[in-house]
This record gives sequence, C-alpha cells and structure tokens, in this order.
Amino acid sequence: MKRIKCKLKLISLMFLIIPFKFLAAQEIVELSYKIINSFPTPGPSPTGLCTDGVSLYIADDSHNTIYKISPVDGRVEDSFNSPGDQPAGLEFINGYLWTLDYNSNIFKLDPDNGNILKSIEIPDTIDYVPTNRFKLTGITWDGDSLWIGLMAGWSSKIFRTDTGFVNYKTYFYSTAKDLCFDGNYLWCIEGQYMKKYEIPTGKNAYLKLPSFHISSVTFFHNSFFIADRDLDSLYQIELNSTDVNVKKEKKETPQFLNFKLYQSYPNPFNSSTQINFQLLTTSKVSLIIFDALGNEVIRLVQDRNLHPGNYNILWHGKNGKRQQVSSGLYYYILQTEKSRQTKSILYVK
Repeated sequence: MKRIKCKLKLISLMFLIIPFKFLAAQEIVELSYKIINSFPTPGPSPTGLCTDGVSLYIADDSHNTIYKISPVDGRVEDSFNSPGDQPAGLEFINGYLWTLDYNSNIFKLDPDNGNILKSIEIPDTIDYVPTNRFKLTGITWDGDSLWIGLMAGWSSKIFRTDTGFVNYKTYFYSTAKDLCFDGNYLWCIEGQYMKKYEIPTGKNAYLKLPSFHISSVTFFHNSFFIADRDLDSLYQIELNSTDVNVKKEKKETPQFLNFKLYQSYPNPFNSSTQINFQLLTTSKVSLIIFDALGNEVIRLVQDRNLHPGNYNILWHGKNGKRQQVSSGLYYYILQTEKSRQTKSILYVK
C-alpha cells in the first residue's frame, strides 16, 4: 500500500514538473500595441465580433441581438435577433454570417436579415467531453477550416473542424473566450491577455489587454477590434512594430519610419478631405487610396522623389477615372522605400 502511495505521489510530481519544464523551454514574446479608436457598444453585453470587410457585426447576449455597426463610430446600421439564446461568437465566411451560442448550437445566417440557412448539431462528445459539460465560446475561419473555442474547465481547448462539423481535431488547450485569424496567426482572448498562436507549431506570443473583461476580438484591415463587457466599449488597436523578447530580454530593432502620417481632415467627409504628412528624409513617396475590400482606388502621389518637409494632399472622393466613389470606408497608405503606414477614412455622400 505504501509503495502504491509513493508511486502515485511520484506520478503527481511528474505532472507538476513537466509543464513547467515545457514553459521554461519556450520562447515567450510580449507584444505591445496602441489604441487608435474607441466607441460604445450598441448593447451592454458584447459577446461576439466579426467583419464583412466593410462593417462590424457584434452580438449581445443580454438582448439576444446581432448588430451591424460602423467601424468608425459604432453607429448601428442594422440589427436582428440572434437565432439561439446567449450568442457567444460570430464569423463572416464566404458572404454568410456564422454564429454559435452557449448552448453549443452553430448557425449559418443570411447577414441581411438574420434568417437561418443552416444549423449544425454538435456531437454528444468532443474528445471525450460530454456536450452538457462544455460551452462553445468563439469561432473563426482561416480560409479553409473553422476554429472553435470550447470551455470545459481543465478540458478547455481550441479545435479545428469543417463547416459540416464532420471531422474535428484539438489543436491547443486554451480557455479562449473568443478567437480570430489575421491571415497568418490564430489570436485568442484568454483572461486579460490576447495570445498569438503560430500554426501548426503552437509557438505563441501575447499582449496585455486594457481590461480583464475583454470578451470578443476580430481582425480588420491591419488592426484588431476588441469588445469590453464591463465598460460596454469597443477598442480598435494596432500592434507596435517592436516586440519585446522576454526570454532574451532584448528588443528587436524597430522599423524606421522616415515620415509622420496624420489623420485626414475632415473625417468623415463628403466633398474633399486633406491628407497631411511630414517627410523626415528625402524619399521616393507614394500615397494610395484603397477601398474596404483592398482594391486600389487612386494614386494621389506615385513614386515621387520628395525632400524633407510638410505636405498636404487633397482627395475629392474620386477614383483614377475621375468618377465619384461610393459612400463607405476607405484606407490611405503612405509608403516609401523604407516603410509604409495605413489610416482609415470615411466618405459619406
């Protein structure tokens, strides 16, 4: 009996020691960011967030409502009832809105009216965890597969599956409240941290969020939107170009910006707007307008050799063919041989 107890203690110690060895061997990277915009959420309990490339969709579990809002100021453009109780995650996939709720239901919706186009039955168990013991907490799409967060105490995980939920595989053990994909990495909200996972190695980095109550995240044109349940707020954040390597305790060389790009004024605008930038060194400069889908609209400056100084460029809301563009969100990119920077602008007719 004593020998059995000793063996059990030894096994327990092994389980305690192994994770710490594993963590010690990993290279932990801390990321920094800046908040570039914020505005109130349309409801008091935001739980899911995604984008169609033009607008944001945000779910609220106290109102059981999904809102379509402006990414500039949070103005509500449309809304409809969520198909299940307590919506917990949103994603926009190939023109359709996908949502899941805490009761472990997954729905494919018409984004124009919220009509249910497809519903998926979750298996009775996922990796030996019964359905009645877990909650689905987040959903994202990598262009090929769904990634879903599953909260089940010590068995909480992120798994990958197809849109029919036929095949699935656990990739990480994580208490993710929501997740998104930026085209290269999987990002997860875990407590007061947002973690970046490299696929398939699992190597990760993290950033500390402004609040412990961040519930949702989505990636939108080189920035992230995150929702705060406690303050009923949406924040738009951009990662800084410098990462701090905690293990090696040294910083990477920051990207050298040889200009300063300012927010256009007025913004929003309906006739013309002025884009100001300051050039710090002689450089070949381009200033390009893109629409929300990434299509080039017009080149206001094209590969011009400019000397240091302040420059003011007017855009009258027209494309390269001198045609007036449609109302909506646009982006202006200033680039030189050394660096580039992007800012958003809203055109309203």
